[in-house]
Amino acid sequence: MKKRIFKGIAATILTVMMIGVSTIGSMAATMDAQGFVDSTETTVTLKKGIVMYNTGGNEIYYPQITYNYTITPEDVTDGTPTVADEENPQHIGSVKDGIAAGVTLQNSSVTFANTEHNVAAAAGTEYQKDIVLSVDLTKFSGKAGIYRYRITETDNTAAMTAAGITRPTGYNPVRYLDVYIGNQVAPATGIEVKGYVCFIATSNADEKIDGKTPANNEILAKTAGFVESKDTNASRTGTTSVTGNADKYYTFNVSVTKNVTGNMGDKVNAFPFALNTSGVAGQPFSVTTTGADLSLANDGVVASSKKALIGTEFTVGLAHEKNVALIGLPANTNITKVQETNNTHDIYTASIAFDGTEKLAPTATAYNATANIPAAQAVSGYENVNTQTVAATGSAYTVTNDLAQVSPTGLMFRYAPYILLIGAALFLLAAMGRRKEEVE
Repeated sequence: MKKRIFKGIAATILTVMMIGVSTIGSMAATMDAQGFVDSTETTVTLKKGIVMYNTGGNEIYYPQITYNYTITPEDVTDGTPTVADEENPQHIGSVKDGIAAGVTLQNSSVTFANTEHNVAAAAGTEYQKDIVLSVDLTKFSGKAGIYRYRITETDNTAAMTAAGITRPTGYNPVRYLDVYIGNQVAPATGIEVKGYVCFIATSNADEKIDGKTPANNEILAKTAGFVESKDTNASRTGTTSVTGNADKYYTFNVSVTKNVTGNMGDKVNAFPFALNTSGVAGQPFSVTTTGADLSLANDGVVASSKKALIGTEFTVGLAHEKNVALIGLPANTNITKVQETNNTHDIYTASIAFDGTEKLAPTATAYNATANIPAAQAVSGYENVNTQTVAATGSAYTVTNDLAQVSPTGLMFRYAPYILLIGAALFLLAAMGRRKEEVE
């Protein structure tokens, strides 16, 4: 009985181990932060990253953008070096031409969709997508070696500009992948993958690395793909890294706050506002309010907010000290409309300021009259988007309605002549009445 139980347990353990082995074998190796991976897997994952920013550190929607990639065998010259790694001698040696169809792309494109969302820090948060490549060992004819491939990101400058994405100066759209193929350990025969290295060759994407020109022997940096950070240290545990290599997506926030002043101002009434934007048409952004009636459906995605689209007008009712915030507006967005309607029968004096600067001088608004910003206001939450300076500045509209109290003393002075005349008339009538009585 005990033997049967033991055999059953042993069989179960063996089954679990076999499942584990088969699962591990089917997983893709992912490049580490230093651009290295030691793996026998025939699939490897590189990363494409976008660094996303928001002045308030809020949850934002991703830009809508697709990146496309091609992979080609690299034609190298004799003696072309690989990436030296003093801790891993197998990474030191010369490189061979890549073999046609030896490495292919499982997915030739990656998409960041504006239905996706995540928190973006003021200093930037990088989000990444996978580029998966496959190795076909049958193409290498049993020959061990280090084979080089060139991976190129197709130029899509127009699409990035349309999506509000900024690309840093000197961005390199080319990565190189060295595939290490070695002989299997005896008694097995044949070849297997030993590892991978991904790197940037030079700042000039068209300049080849070769083994004959000393100036072209140096590799700029190792990397996990088309991402923010690059490691310039030859050791995989090195920390000599630089940043600035990824695309940037800057987003900003704008608020509209309502103030009512004057002793006769109605601080309970919700004044109707119409708001609109222009820029990346159709790009979603979040809208939050404090105690306001907002004509937008619940977001259902970003917590405690509703969703609006750039280029689509929406309305909100704002009472005294209530506000509405537009969160996650991409760079180059314009606020094209901030319009308040006076829905009371009082005549208010309305004024509008942006970041403390007067945009609409005090203007009398009667029932159903509107107060509007006179021109579109560009949104900018950073000092300099082009140089990625991320010191945040404010972006806030303040709309003030003033209704001064009518003084009772003022009423007395205004109507005093009429009151005196009426009083005099009444006095004369009374006097005439008494005289008549005396005569009778």
